[in-house]
Amino acid sequence: MANVDNNIIIYGARGVGKTTLIKRLLCELDIQDIGGFWTKREEPNKEGVSNVYIHDASKNDFSFEDKNFIGMCVNQHSAPNPLAFDTYGAEILKSIDVNKIVIMDEIGFFENEAYKFQDAVKEVLSSDKIVIAAIKDKSTKFLDFIRDNNVNVFCLTEQNRDEIFLQIKDILSKKIIGAK
Repeated sequence: MANVDNNIIIYGARGVGKTTLIKRLLCELDIQDIGGFWTKREEPNKEGVSNVYIHDASKNDFSFEDKNFIGMCVNQHSAPNPLAFDTYGAEILKSIDVNKIVIMDEIGFFENEAYKFQDAVKEVLSSDKIVIAAIKDKSTKFLDFIRDNNVNVFCLTEQNRDEIFLQIKDILSKKIIGAK
């Protein structure tokens, strides 16, 4: 990996506030020109099924279509759709403008069999782009690779959220000023 100093990797338990922290950073630093992706898990239906979608972070519309349907969760079990990652997800990452800050929220175990997507993630992480990524607090070959090959890796907990926010804000502020 080339410029791993530009990557900010945030991992932690589900619901600890990884996405909230990223959105707070974007707001407080007035970062509007972003690329990458957001994932959205819908509320469970009456059968307990939650569909999960990947969305282009550079667009304000959140569509819920087959092309961006990345899987579903049913009673603590998952059924990933690697094809959506390898097509739509990889397309999102390959089309990011050079000057955009890249959001990758969230990378998890659904991507285990999405090898083209994994390659696209690795390519972005090794680029000169500033990347803010939230990843699941799980151990998979791909997630371990991301954690083990980056400099700015933060384990977010309810107790350290504010401290981690300030640390990342400081790092990002310096990178944004240095990029101008």
